[in-house]
Amino acid sequence: MEENKEIVKYHNELVNTKLFDLQEKEIDLLVALIYKLQTNKSVVTFETKEIKKIVGYQRESHKRFYSLLKNLSSRWFYVKALEDYYKDGEVFAKAGEFVDVKLFDILKPEEKEKRVKAIVNDIMKPYIYELKRDFTQHNLFEFLKLPSKYSKRIYQICRRWLNFKGQVEYSLEELMEIADIPETYKWNDIKKRVLERAKKDINTTTSILFDYKPISKGAGKGI
Repeated sequence: MEENKEIVKYHNELVNTKLFDLQEKEIDLLVALIYKLQTNKSVVTFETKEIKKIVGYQRESHKRFYSLLKNLSSRWFYVKALEDYYKDGEVFAKAGEFVDVKLFDILKPEEKEKRVKAIVNDIMKPYIYELKRDFTQHNLFEFLKLPSKYSKRIYQICRRWLNFKGQVEYSLEELMEIADIPETYKWNDIKKRVLERAKKDINTTTSILFDYKPISKGAGKGI
């Protein structure tokens, strides 16, 4: 596979979504699955060998890989409904309302064929399918090379705003939620363990440059 052709796209709101303690490899798997979901089909077939190669799981057995996939698929995501969602002819969730959903409604392992079939949750489809505006895109393998989950999340934020002509500001609370930074981290921890590490990783590993500027709220009031 040629790295410069492997582009993954998803709605900007996915960048804002808290990933609820997903670890680095789980985030890799999530983005790799989104990449494979771009066929715009409700029922998708994942060839185990291909996905394992993308995320570096070659040593995992099919059974172990399916267990990892099932664990990720069991996670609930607190997302904004991008369109009115109807159930039994009635509006269950209006566009803009927040709901807890899973990425897939059904997973079907086919161990003999070394593949997995999945049905995508309807509310999640606008996050992935037929994106024409308000989306983030980047090279899949550039993302996978980043060595920490914080660097990956900061990279996604940078990619979202890459073509924005202006200054982007996040409150420390917003950044902590999006990047899944522990509440126990103080500013010095965030600066050293998250932002400085992300700056080094992104600037040495990817095709973009990242920098940041802390803005003081005033004497003794924090960042």
